[in-house]
Amino acid sequence: MRLEATELFLMAARAAGRTVEPKVSIRGKIARDSDLSGTWTDATGRVSKKDFPSFKNDLEINLSQFSASRCKFTGLNIAWWESVIFSYEYYLEVKVEYIISGITAEPVPVFAGWIPKQKNLFEYERNEKPNTVSFEVWNYVDYADELYATTMLRQYIDYDVDGSGTAGLALPHIRDLFVTDANITDHVLKKGIHPISYQVSGGNKQAKVDDGEWVNLSTGFNTLSNGAGDQHVQVYAKASIPLSGEFTDDIIVDTPSDVLPKNWYYAVSARYLLKKLFEKAGITNVSFDTLEYPSADSYPVIPPMTGNDNPKISFMEFVADTESISASRTSVAYDGTYWWMGVDNKLYRRDVNGDYVLKQTLSAGYKIRRIIFNSRNGHLWLLAATSGTVNMDKIYVYIIGSDTMSTAATVVGLSRSESAEVIDYNYSGSNYKYALIFTDYTNGSVDEVTIAGTTLTRTTIYSGNPVNRMVYIKNVNEIYFAEIPGGGDRVRKMHVDNTGAWVDDGLLAGLSARLGANLPGAYNYTDDRIYYWDSTTNAIYMYQPGTSSESVLINNVDQCFTIFSDGNDNVYAIFHVSVTNRYHFAKIYGNVAHDIFEDDAIDGIGPDPEPPKDIIVKYGGLSFDGNTLWGVETYGRLFRYDSTVSLYIETADMEGLKIRGAIEKACQSFNLVYKISSTKSARVQRRSNEDGDPVTTGNSITLNSDTLRDITDKSFYADAYDYVRVSNGKREVIYDGVNYDAVVFDSGKVHPIDSDWIPDEILEDMAFNAYQYFYQPHKVYLAPSPTALCQYECLDGATIVHAGNMNVNTLGVIISDSIEKPPGGRPEFKILVNVW
Repeated sequence: MRLEATELFLMAARAAGRTVEPKVSIRGKIARDSDLSGTWTDATGRVSKKDFPSFKNDLEINLSQFSASRCKFTGLNIAWWESVIFSYEYYLEVKVEYIISGITAEPVPVFAGWIPKQKNLFEYERNEKPNTVSFEVWNYVDYADELYATTMLRQYIDYDVDGSGTAGLALPHIRDLFVTDANITDHVLKKGIHPISYQVSGGNKQAKVDDGEWVNLSTGFNTLSNGAGDQHVQVYAKASIPLSGEFTDDIIVDTPSDVLPKNWYYAVSARYLLKKLFEKAGITNVSFDTLEYPSADSYPVIPPMTGNDNPKISFMEFVADTESISASRTSVAYDGTYWWMGVDNKLYRRDVNGDYVLKQTLSAGYKIRRIIFNSRNGHLWLLAATSGTVNMDKIYVYIIGSDTMSTAATVVGLSRSESAEVIDYNYSGSNYKYALIFTDYTNGSVDEVTIAGTTLTRTTIYSGNPVNRMVYIKNVNEIYFAEIPGGGDRVRKMHVDNTGAWVDDGLLAGLSARLGANLPGAYNYTDDRIYYWDSTTNAIYMYQPGTSSESVLINNVDQCFTIFSDGNDNVYAIFHVSVTNRYHFAKIYGNVAHDIFEDDAIDGIGPDPEPPKDIIVKYGGLSFDGNTLWGVETYGRLFRYDSTVSLYIETADMEGLKIRGAIEKACQSFNLVYKISSTKSARVQRRSNEDGDPVTTGNSITLNSDTLRDITDKSFYADAYDYVRVSNGKREVIYDGVNYDAVVFDSGKVHPIDSDWIPDEILEDMAFNAYQYFYQPHKVYLAPSPTALCQYECLDGATIVHAGNMNVNTLGVIISDSIEKPPGGRPEFKILVNVW
């Protein structure tokens, strides 16, 4: 919708004697991405009314292609145009507004775009005798069709690939192989796209760059060469590089002197990438609908989270991407409205659209390792560290309502951010035990930090020999923590009584000496089980305090990055199994661990999972909001595990694509539609919701006998499809409304969706939800209006109620809008509706 019309405007638009006057404005801009406010030169009196254009926008119904008409104007007085307009050094932007005469009413923007320019010369034609200039104005879609998308790049960097601080560019499709130098003297990698390939042949792990020879990789640094031998690249291979398979990944050099090249965007949401693409075309005002679908298939079959069916991983965006790539993105918490993210020493707030606002900055050198949200008080507890993975140095409380930060509480022996929890127990009337509880391994104590106003106070509640990583809240007012009383490790229990005092409940037996410092562990609240990793025996154990017994849950775990409890039914663990060389993201319940991606119990067999399944999360990078698990993985991408699938792109390979083509590819991949409005804004939405009903912007026009000149019914404008086939080039799903492996017969009509941007994990979801739309036939109503209701546009809704010969009573979405030139300014709409 181009504007929110007032009653005065609507009265003028419907008036019988009204006329429409155009207003043409032009401005010069240094940058293309400014909005349409600001200073403009009124050129209305310098434009021929006789040759004035009309305006049209169209949405192709099945291919997600949007078009807007170009315009051609005739300008009067060559000298004026050349001295006032075409003398501008940078870009010239044009907007056209319609103003309804007779009654003062707000102008409606009906067109905006750019005058084409080749180098330093604008494209216009002079005509001597009539003393005119003629020039074309491109819309924003045209401009997007001129820009290459190969500049849509990102870097995914591991800043310590070898244990000695060497930075390496990750190859997302070749796990644990990193590019460490593309600027080797006399052999610099040239500007462009360079594929790196990997294979295992004859027991040898091999790699090559471009058309070079295969090189047997040793663990450590290796040099690859192109076929001509004039370009080299150094790579680092970890011992955990895949033991089988063939993989290829691109690196992109945009500046040949850079040591580390760049990646395509990898595992990011369609929303995030589309916003970036529109911004490249100068459109910074972009709105979306949810761009989400319920998980529609039965994968995975592992038991879901509470109140959550068929959950899946979805990737969202690169966290706070205006910050340095090297910034530490390791923490996330959700307060019911916003997400809170730690980026180095900065606290960011993220909204539902993925927009970030910087709220607080800690002292330089600190890194926010974990954020814990307390809903009753509206507090965020921040655990900050200055040195790697160990020793949280400071604890802060950020007060959301007042946007203020507390004083800092200094800590020493809190070596893992998971070794702290917030207790909030109403023990009597309005009295609460509200504190952060943590273990101090250095001092051999369990401490609490309380807050009064903005002042934090630290108090010791137990002295002994607690191991620093275990504090678990049990039954609101009880805690578990680990202690070494002189023999094997034990778990001690304490609780808060009805006076607010801590009471020692003593030791729980049954643990061996394996609760070492600085190792991950978590507590399952529902089953009263503790899970922990022992780095000595390389196993994840399960301990049940009530039975005083422990058992091995998973063997051969040589690396365990995190074990996290959702505070509900499930515990999540991210780890590497040495004998199979596999990374796992597992959900643990009871005495069973299931891999989230592989849909099976972790039994030590099977092939290496392909990225993006290798998710590494450290520190406080997981958070549960009561229904959804959120995480920030090691390269700074936000992801979630939920039964609602957020549409995301596996690898946004932009080779050969222009911005418009990339926008359309993203939309076609996920059954989306888009428009670029004359208000210099863009809108992207699903073609239909999960029931197959067309989605609209939320704005809607009602067309009846008062607002229609005529109505034409084009039956079955788009036929129904019997099947939807979704393919990403590696895997294919054919859905017929029941089966995901349907067989197509000769008489069946298939709607194809083919895109290498669609991840394997959501092919079924795309097939199911696309089918809900395409199995229905659609018709189009052509609806010309006698009124100047030119504020409506593509993707707005329309309700038609017309009791004439056809007796129409239906609703749909506008897929085409055209507005005639003044003085009429009357619109005509094409409205798509479901037949069933």
